[in-house]
Amino acid sequence: MSLIEQLALKLNKSEGEVSRFLQSAPKKYKVYTIPKRTSGHRVIAQPSKELKKYQRNYLEIQNLPIHDSAMAYRDGLSIKQNAISHKNNPYLLKMDLEISLIQFLINCFGVHGSLIFHCLHFRIR
Repeated sequence: MSLIEQLALKLNKSEGEVSRFLQSAPKKYKVYTIPKRTSGHRVIAQPSKELKKYQRNYLEIQNLPIHDSAMAYRDGLSIKQNAISHKNNPYLLKMDLEISLIQFLINCFGVHGSLIFHCLHFRIR
């Protein structure tokens, strides 16, 4: 069964409705900025309630594994545990891989790559 078919079944929608929604999913975010602590602004992209439903159902269908080294998206872990795991390191490299990851997923999975990215990036517990 395809991903579209599985989502349609779980969401009680037609395959056409699901396909159309997924094609417009990147437009279903409220985008705004908030000030960073030091300087500049952080862009926040808040998914619509309907997109959150799609994301939750996608994650249930895929049941994607999370690497033991990953601190995000794991129940019971917080930003504090992430900071503690790095406190004795003399260096810390912070990178924004968002654009590269989106392009990689779209190249591998087509339009579904965008949905995969948004599910992983904006995962809802």
